[in-house]
Amino acid sequence: MDGKKSGINEKLSFVSNLRINQNIMSIPKNTGKAPSFQFYYKDWLSDNKLNRASKKAKGVWIDLMALSCDMPKRGVFCDENGPISESELIQMLTGKRSENAKGLSELIARKIIKQMDDGTFYVKRIKRDMEISEIRKASGCLGGNPVLVRNLDNQKSNQKPTPSSSSSSSSSSSSSIKEKRERKKPFSPPTIEEVATYFQEKNLRQVTPEYFIDFYESKGWMVGKNKMSNWKAAANRTKNWEKRECSADNVAKAEELNREREKRRAEII
Repeated sequence: MDGKKSGINEKLSFVSNLRINQNIMSIPKNTGKAPSFQFYYKDWLSDNKLNRASKKAKGVWIDLMALSCDMPKRGVFCDENGPISESELIQMLTGKRSENAKGLSELIARKIIKQMDDGTFYVKRIKRDMEISEIRKASGCLGGNPVLVRNLDNQKSNQKPTPSSSSSSSSSSSSSIKEKRERKKPFSPPTIEEVATYFQEKNLRQVTPEYFIDFYESKGWMVGKNKMSNWKAAANRTKNWEKRECSADNVAKAEELNREREKRRAEII
């Protein structure tokens, strides 16, 4: 009987390995997928669950993150045959099967790898980043941010021909005088349209215009201990802001604050 059971187990293992190998081999080298994913090192270092996990579990986790990016739906362990089981995930990992099994069991127990209601495993960060990317892509297909598009149209309609060298020198001196006068004026916070236009002109993409306004509104438009005098200078400094400032959480938070602001404006009107 033991010999028959071992033979059945070997056949099941062979079928499982065959399915996994077919899935991996069926993925063409150039699938149009991004060859990389964002690795949030500060999340990795500060996550309490990961800090308590063993080195073995962390090694399995980083392999699973990479494997999840090769799934039909990025970040979700599911193929055309349905959800990929725990045993199949272990088979897909390189290295000793016993160590991979222990590492995956620890990840499940600590709830580092997530599961849907139907039991499908997924990597939360990669899945969420993919969903945000799809939303932005769909928005771009519809024409993008209507504020930016409208401002771009206004710029094109108001565009004037380039002046001659003599007139350009005089205009540059007059513009410098105008800038000095503007600096002396009392500071007034910019509108979302002004910030969006300026971000587009300077190609500032580190943070969203909504997040920029929400950030400085929360500080009372203070820069350190001083009242802000030039918001454009502050906007230019966003190039040096750390990447975590525009993570998916902060972008979602800024969008939520912006929706609340628009709702209050509608109530006033």
